[in-house]
Amino acid sequence: MPVITAIIPTFNDQDFVERCLCSVIDQAVDDVQIIVIDRGSSDQTRNTIHFYESQVDQVIDAPGTTLGASINRALLHAKGRYVTVLRGDCLLMPGAMETIRDHIKHHPQTHWLASTNLRIDTDDHLKGNVNPTLPEHLADYLKHNAGLIPPAGVFWRKALIDTVGLFDNDLEDAYDYDFYCRLLAANHQPMLIDRTLAAVREHVITEPMHALDTAEQYIHVARKHAMNLPLTQRYALWGNCDLRQRIITLARAEMQGEKSQNYLAWKLFTHPWWISDHHLWEALFKEHQQTQNDEQNKEAA
Repeated sequence: MPVITAIIPTFNDQDFVERCLCSVIDQAVDDVQIIVIDRGSSDQTRNTIHFYESQVDQVIDAPGTTLGASINRALLHAKGRYVTVLRGDCLLMPGAMETIRDHIKHHPQTHWLASTNLRIDTDDHLKGNVNPTLPEHLADYLKHNAGLIPPAGVFWRKALIDTVGLFDNDLEDAYDYDFYCRLLAANHQPMLIDRTLAAVREHVITEPMHALDTAEQYIHVARKHAMNLPLTQRYALWGNCDLRQRIITLARAEMQGEKSQNYLAWKLFTHPWWISDHHLWEALFKEHQQTQNDEQNKEAA
């Protein structure tokens, strides 16, 4: 039985998936199960996967699935006692699997591990590090006030899904955040390894709307887990989420162009408690105020 199952979800990663696959295949261990799951790529990703198919344990086609749903499908075939998820544009550092295997050997009660990530660009140039930190309280993690678990180089005991459940099938970007929230709510804290085990690739944001959609997914997850908090912390979290939602609303309004005022007016109508937010009012009446100022300047001239 393999010690670790590496799940690699991919979608249109033709420029990066070969480097990702090789970073896992080239690990100097023989007790790792590799499952690649393609979510319906329309570029050359599938051809690259096919080239390396003999060196992985299983390839699953899951077109049209979210990241959460695709990982769940792979988990049905996972045989390792521990699982790690590595997106198709990320990398596993040399020796990472051996480090984890040795750690598990000496700490057999380990449930959840997190490591430092390198930040790299699309050309593998180093941009910095992502260092994990432990959240003291679930409330702080839900409010993004404390605690950082990097997106790669995270390993967890597969048996945990019997306790906290599988990934949320509806989540595309916040699938891992939601899963970690459930682990924290079940009193599982990650053990931090003082090693850099993975590299996460940072892309230039070409679709700002998608970035805002991602931010809203995190707010949705935070609100969902509010029920795990005492009432006072729950109220504080609701206020935090509402503030983040207003910031996103202002950002979306900026992208609406001439329709921004109609968009903001509709948001205020559907969120009447936002009426005291002067930032929203300023944005809503910005054009009207500018027109008044222009008229006053003409009269003064």
